[in-house]
This record gives sequence, structure tokens and C-alpha cells, in this order.
Amino acid sequence: MRLYVEQGRRGAALRQYQLCVDSLQRELGTDPDQETRKLYDSAVRTESTRSPTRGTHNEQGVPIISRPTDELCLDASVRYEAPLIGRAEPLAELGRAVDATCRGLGHSVFVVGEAGIGKSRLVAEAALAACARTKVLRACAYETERTLPLGLWVDALRSVSTILEIASGLDPAWRSQLARLLPEVAPRNVTTYGTSADERRLFDSVLHLLLRLSERAPVVIVLEDLHWTDEASARLLAFLARRIASARVLIIATVREEDIEQGSTLRDDFSELVLSSSASKVALHGLSQAHTF
Repeated sequence: MRLYVEQGRRGAALRQYQLCVDSLQRELGTDPDQETRKLYDSAVRTESTRSPTRGTHNEQGVPIISRPTDELCLDASVRYEAPLIGRAEPLAELGRAVDATCRGLGHSVFVVGEAGIGKSRLVAEAALAACARTKVLRACAYETERTLPLGLWVDALRSVSTILEIASGLDPAWRSQLARLLPEVAPRNVTTYGTSADERRLFDSVLHLLLRLSERAPVVIVLEDLHWTDEASARLLAFLARRIASARVLIIATVREEDIEQGSTLRDDFSELVLSSSASKVALHGLSQAHTF
């Protein structure tokens, strides 16, 4: 955790703490000691050293993106230098999903395609368009962090600047469960948050948090590179996808189907959700000749 903080990787430090909490509870039935908690508190207070944007500005002073889309800060003031080409229909489909969510019809959408086909750019454009009327949460899975349970959702929830305020309005029982993911939301004088066997209660607490957040504004959750996520995160995604049909919550995930491991929880859930209409699939293919000249 100290090394991550020194490198400016605050999110990784916080996920490492969560991994420590889960391991101690699973193997020893105890919580981190005071020194480890102090280190966690220090990481929470440390400002990330990563700059939110890089690049130049146009004549109107609007930032022009000059970095990979997987680092995109989803801010309504950000615009791309080059227009999106040849993706009018899939962009419109995501726009329709956002419209439905604003009307209280939640859904999940998997944007699938091979590496480099433009999934991240498409989703970023859709999220930018939705920023004016929704709250956008964002997280990205990384191949090197697949051992961190629920790391994808920790990042997504922490992308909400008001997460502490939102969580404070929940029943203490739900907050104590959420504290397994976000220790900073724990009610006072709570030291035990549950064990790894209480997965259903933890998932319910995340659902309650998202529903509370959606009371203020429709929620769009962008999950990048889902094929690299951990199995617990995949289970939570499937759990939420089956329960947001009447909520103002939209989940948009990018995924490379060929990179989903055979026999994995994600592959099973992916197929089941699409077949049951709990989720839809937007497949991206190469651009036509007309769009490449």
C-alpha cells in the first residue's frame, strides 16, 4: 500500500487494503490491525497525483483529448479532436438505452468487439452525451489486478465524489455491508463488516446504494475491459443486471468475447443475461470502405 501511494496509484492502494480485509476475514476471522487501518486512512486522504486531463485546448477553451480513451475523464466539458466515424447506429442504440433509463427502465448493454475496434471511444462518446442528464460512474478492469476481489466495483463506486454523503442516508445495516468494499462509509463503532460468505448481503447493499444514488439523477455505470475482471465483480454485475429493470440505472460494459475464459463465471453470466433479455449486445465490426477513405 505504501509503494502504491508513493507511485501516485491511490486507487490501487485502496484496493490492496480491501484484499487484505477479505483475506484476514476469510482465513483468520479478524480485521486489519490499527497500523494497517492508519495506512488506509492516509491513502484515502492522499490526493491522486494523476492529472485529470492532458492535451491542448481549442479556440473556445475546451480541452482536446490527446490520451488513450481508457484514461478518459468523463466530464461534459471534454471533447475529442476527431469526430466519431462510422458508428452512428451503435451510438444511437446506446443513446436510446440512456433515454429509457431516464424514464425508469434500467438495462445492461455489452459492447463487444476485437481489440482496437473502437469500443472505448464509442462508450466514451455515449457517456459524454449522457453527462448532462445522468450521473456517470466509471471503472476499468486490468489484467494484472484480476486477483483483487470486486476491485472493478470499488473503483466504480469511488468515482462518485459524493459517495460518503449518499451512503450516509442508508440504513446502518447496509452501510456496514458496504464497508467491506468502502471502509470509509462504515457507521461509527462498527468493526466487523461480515465475511466472504455474506455475498448476497453485500450485493444487496450495493444495489441499495445505486438505487439511492439514482433518486438524485439517472445513473450510467461504464465498465471497461470486462473480460479482465475478477469473478466476484462478474457475479455482482449479473446480480445487478437482473434487478435494475425498473430503476434509473444503466450498465454499459466493453468486452472482448474471445478473451473471456472458457468456463468462467463471466462467460456463463454473459450468455445467460443476453438470452434472458436482462442485457443486450452491441457488436462492433470493422469500418466500411466508405468510412475509411
